[in-house]
Amino acid sequence: MKYKLNKNIAIQETDQIIVINNNSNGAQLNLSLNSKDVLEDIKESKDVGYIINRFAKINNISENEARKQINNLLYVLLKQNFIDFNCETRLGDKILNIKSVLIELTDFCNYRCPHCYVNKTCTKTLSIDDIRDLTQELKVLNCCRIALTGGEIFTHKEFVDIYTYLYNEGFIVSINTNLSLLNDTIISCLKLYPPYEVEVSLYGYNSETYNDFTNTQDNFKQVVDNLSKLKALNINLVLKNIITKTNFNYFDKIEDLAKKLNIEFKSDYISFPQIDNMRNQNSQQISPKETIYHLKKHEGAKEYFLNLFSKSNSENGKLFKCKNNDDTFFFSSSKEISMCVCMQSKSYKYKKGNLKNILMELQKIKDIEFTENAKCLNCKMLPLCRYCPGKFFMETGNYELPPEWFCELGYGLYNEFIKGTYIIKKSFLSENELNFAFNIIKDNMTKLGFDVSDKDKEMWCGNIKQNLYKEDFYFYLVYINGKVEGFIEIVNSNGIFIVSEVQLSNQSKGTRAILEIIKFLYNNKEFENVEEFQFSILKHNNMSNKTFAHLGGEIISESERKFRYKISRNNVKQYLNNLKQL
Repeated sequence: MKYKLNKNIAIQETDQIIVINNNSNGAQLNLSLNSKDVLEDIKESKDVGYIINRFAKINNISENEARKQINNLLYVLLKQNFIDFNCETRLGDKILNIKSVLIELTDFCNYRCPHCYVNKTCTKTLSIDDIRDLTQELKVLNCCRIALTGGEIFTHKEFVDIYTYLYNEGFIVSINTNLSLLNDTIISCLKLYPPYEVEVSLYGYNSETYNDFTNTQDNFKQVVDNLSKLKALNINLVLKNIITKTNFNYFDKIEDLAKKLNIEFKSDYISFPQIDNMRNQNSQQISPKETIYHLKKHEGAKEYFLNLFSKSNSENGKLFKCKNNDDTFFFSSSKEISMCVCMQSKSYKYKKGNLKNILMELQKIKDIEFTENAKCLNCKMLPLCRYCPGKFFMETGNYELPPEWFCELGYGLYNEFIKGTYIIKKSFLSENELNFAFNIIKDNMTKLGFDVSDKDKEMWCGNIKQNLYKEDFYFYLVYINGKVEGFIEIVNSNGIFIVSEVQLSNQSKGTRAILEIIKFLYNNKEFENVEEFQFSILKHNNMSNKTFAHLGGEIISESERKFRYKISRNNVKQYLNNLKQL
């Protein structure tokens, strides 16, 4: 089991600490100096067993204590995307990259939730011997992470033995549970061997709503108390729930409870169909309209969907497009292997020693392409609609035939979050966003007679990334109908706000785009006390100069190539009012 440093990671060592910066997401981490050797080992792709043994010897501690400290460090590095699993394995002419596996220990659950995809609670259970057989093959494939789920995993009589075994074998282990059955034995185990994460389903905000949703006697207080016990152990906790017809009217209060508990909360809005071949939509599924109503209330929703839409891979022709479908699989409590929970319609029976053969068969499924007349082929809404052939099959019996719900959701999200012009502030830029920005710069500068080519990308992008760390620098991406069509740079020079760059693609250039940018600046709460902006405009940019003249802009200085305009808030208001009267 090996790890690797991700791209754009910068490591600096001082006399007292090690500082790691992730230039792709803006994250920064300070580590003690005794982490230096661990980082070097990760950089050299050393096996985690080697790292633990070396760390134990250097620090004169037991192997168990070294494993605990190393895992805690790995958890932090993984969470903030400083490192990733290094899992490539060659099988014949194929390269597998199995990073993680979701294992269903049992399909038995002590709850009866209305949205659950398991129609009838059964009694299929994996034994510790089943786990040993599977994980020995996983280790050969360099798989690093295992997530344990159910049913309810704490109903499993061998849970502690299975969890301890996986931890000691070197896997990063996560747990999915409703937490109602946590006991002292399990707490002692998790204290000794901390998991990467415990995901807890939170089904209500008080006893009444919790009992109603789970069809049980009062477990609400027990679950909240158990959360406190795990928090006291500094165990990574995540609360989650699915918004359904039953909880729609009080879902906000569940989120409020998560905030009060100071625990991360994840929500979803798809109750996928029950695995019973009945070909029906889940009776708890909320409508696309209700879904969008819920999503609109979340800060950052617009930026999330804009990013999702702008980096779409919907045109690659593959039927299965899930970003994780090459690095994980699902192992059910009946020892069936499938691509994921949703794809149990195409599964293979596991027997000791046949995992590689099954993974090769799964690879054939992943390589299936759309048929010529498939409805979803090249559909622009695929990044938004929660496209999933497995869920389609559950409802329609056809991997290529989406239920209308998904299509309605995709177009609804497009109209709500994508269509039109949006300007989003960025404190860091992904590689994809940097590529957009540089390509716009390159096209514009080349047309002006400047020699800018791909070899200059590192310099231009480096300047942008360096400026993003400055407190007096503001950077915005301009989205038009979901595509990045430009960017804006603003510098606060001793209280004077200078718009130093407005770069727009050829498709978006025009008076309307400039007006949208100016309206945005003067309507932005961040600049509500700014009475005037200054703009640097190239002299030969006739359209921009004409627009600024119409706005009442005053030229306050000029250089060989540029005019510097000053435009007041009152000028903009007057101009916009005149437009409304036309």
